[in-house]
Amino acid sequence: FQSAWAAQRSPHTPWVSRVIHNPVDLVAFSPVGPLAPLPPWEGPRVAVVAWSLNIKKGGLRAHRLALGYPEVQFVFCGRFDAQIQAAPNIVHAGMLDTRALAATLRACDVLLTFAEDEACPNHVLEALACGLPVLYKDSGATNELVSVAGQPVTRDTFYGSLLHWRARGQEARDLARKQAERFAPEVIFPMYMQAMR
Repeated sequence: FQSAWAAQRSPHTPWVSRVIHNPVDLVAFSPVGPLAPLPPWEGPRVAVVAWSLNIKKGGLRAHRLALGYPEVQFVFCGRFDAQIQAAPNIVHAGMLDTRALAATLRACDVLLTFAEDEACPNHVLEALACGLPVLYKDSGATNELVSVAGQPVTRDTFYGSLLHWRARGQEARDLARKQAERFAPEVIFPMYMQAMR
């Protein structure tokens, strides 16, 4: 299973199972590297990443939140519903390759994800690897991946949590990166090999 959450949600199986999380490329996704040339902004900057229009990916919910916080810049990376309208604090970065996504993540203070029932969300691992704390809806395996490098939020607690993690600065980025290192390929791939043997 991709996470302990996924294993718990699955029907009981008669065979021995194990949890092997997804790996993350710690070279491509790193706190060190160029920053995306985003529009100038003095306040907090939040990344939102989704590659599917599935409503459970949380894009529309993140958009509604963005409209309520004009003092925060939200950078939407990936695919989002056409209902997501333009606003002075919203940047539509569009579909990005690995290098561009990493540069965009590095230019932000946190990742915000309202995805639901995710077994092992790669965008969370990639943000952590870039040094971003993660603010998330408490659903699926996200809290299992994030651990102490972020926290669950609601519409009401989002802004306070954002300011808290932004104020922690380099300490927060170091904490996120350290958490991502638990999912390094050299840690995860041997687990697959052992399971196959």
